[in-house]
Amino acid sequence: MRKTITLGWVAAVAMLAPAFAGATVKTVEVKTAGTLSTLIPASEKNNVTGLTVSGKLNGDDVLYIREMAGQDVKGNATQGKLTDLNLSGVELADGGGAYYQDSWSSYYTSTSYDVTEDEDEYYCTDLSYAFSGTNLKSVVWPATMWEVGEDALSYCTGLTSFTLGSETNEIKSRAFYGCSSLAGIALTDNILYVDDYAFAGCTSLKSIALPNAVETIYRNTFADCKALESVTMGSAVSDIRQHAFDGCSSLKSIELPEALAKIGNSAFDGCSSLKAIVLPKKLRTLGEGVFEGCTGLGAIDVADGNANFASSNGVLYNKAMTNLIVCPVGKTGSYAVPDGVEQISASAFSRCTGLTAITLPESLTTIGNEAFYRCTSLATLTLPNSVTSVGENAFCRCGSLRSVTLGKGMTAIGASMFYYCNGLESIVVPEGYTSIGYEAFAGCAALRQVELPSTITSIGSEAFNGCSALYKVTVKVDTPVAITADVFTDVNLNTCRLLVPSASIEAYKADAQWGRFQLIEPIVVSGVQGVETAAADVSVSGGVLTVAGADSFAVYTAAGRLLYSGAAGSVTLPGHGCYVVVAGGKAVKVMY
Repeated sequence: MRKTITLGWVAAVAMLAPAFAGATVKTVEVKTAGTLSTLIPASEKNNVTGLTVSGKLNGDDVLYIREMAGQDVKGNATQGKLTDLNLSGVELADGGGAYYQDSWSSYYTSTSYDVTEDEDEYYCTDLSYAFSGTNLKSVVWPATMWEVGEDALSYCTGLTSFTLGSETNEIKSRAFYGCSSLAGIALTDNILYVDDYAFAGCTSLKSIALPNAVETIYRNTFADCKALESVTMGSAVSDIRQHAFDGCSSLKSIELPEALAKIGNSAFDGCSSLKAIVLPKKLRTLGEGVFEGCTGLGAIDVADGNANFASSNGVLYNKAMTNLIVCPVGKTGSYAVPDGVEQISASAFSRCTGLTAITLPESLTTIGNEAFYRCTSLATLTLPNSVTSVGENAFCRCGSLRSVTLGKGMTAIGASMFYYCNGLESIVVPEGYTSIGYEAFAGCAALRQVELPSTITSIGSEAFNGCSALYKVTVKVDTPVAITADVFTDVNLNTCRLLVPSASIEAYKADAQWGRFQLIEPIVVSGVQGVETAAADVSVSGGVLTVAGADSFAVYTAAGRLLYSGAAGSVTLPGHGCYVVVAGGKAVKVMY
């Protein structure tokens, strides 16, 4: 099947007057398609810097212009010097050879829709790929051409000026991709569609105004337009697709139209100059990571009357305030998630690098994928017992995270949950957990101690890969869990102690993987002893002892010296050893 790009034609308009500067300027009318090379002989071809052409062009003519502008049919450099091109009086004709070829396809001119069995031949009515990669600096598009074709001017890094045809209504995919010198373009009121990646990589583009007829901003349309400061959206825009403004780091403000109903994933990711934004009344769908990387964003507000979203202190929630959707990346210090919140959405706190502490409520049950990804200043974490599900990469690359207390409502640590939390020193996985996911603690270079419960049945590959400081692993499982050889990659198995139930030592030594540990010893005392009979909840993680469920408690050394006496909470132990905690009238022995 021939892949075609269709375009209806109306009568040709008169040729616009040329206005080119330069020593060699040509104005020609091609009365018979395919004869441009006779009007501009080979002896002049590579010296023309400005060209105004009218009449009917086929594939041979378009290729001739392409060669004059510095590229041959396969994208190789020519000696052509053409920089200024006026096509306002041009119509395309059938016939001629391919004007552009790549490894997969050939492109030809066409006047109407055509279908054949050849899927590698494109018959184009819109000059797709015609001038990609050429030396063009100024272009006037054919007046009656309805579209600027796919990749028509992509990678024209010198292009500074482009004039749309008077009847052009669509800018197709990647039409101006990588035109890094294009600072502005006037979109006419006829424009209905601006397709995906149309202006992506136009790093000099400073402003854009979308006509009122445009309803959708497609994916990556303005991605990496790093100089883009001003965007005026037409009143009809109802859908902004994924990554539409990704990487627009100079965009300081944007007014979203009232008609806007959907914003796709990562639509404004990397808009680091954006300070505040107001979500309009009709917005009903917000994708993941929409404002990720917006490091200057201090508040996300919601227009009055919105039935789907609410904002509290600049943090975005669903209307019922049960789902925390997005915390603005610019928020700093500590933050307490309100009581009643049941879910933290995927990427909700992603890249909140100024957030140092967060308090999670007992109402919370679900934490989404990458919810706290790269919260690099977060130092401690306590997951409430109410939490039953935490997504993959939830705390990935939280480099300052040193202390983690896992809740007892979960059964699994997801894939890459604490990946490269390279400040984490100790982890105790409570009883009831059954699995440790792929790369769950990979890259935790400061991790020294790990304690796994008797309920563990699965440990994913590379779970502790790169935990080079690990010196003690306690596994309470009687029968060795099947693991792969890469679970403890970069752990020194000659010096790291593996503590297991005394009756299971020989089974661990005989196991092909666990037996690689050279120091396999019985569990004598580990963690908190007698917690089940204590009148308070006592736990130890990373050298921090925490007591809950009692008004006060005291901590003694094994020799009887008082270390702490006061209100229930947390206290840092002075070092490894045996301690006695007295709380609620009962004593609990703690070994750290």
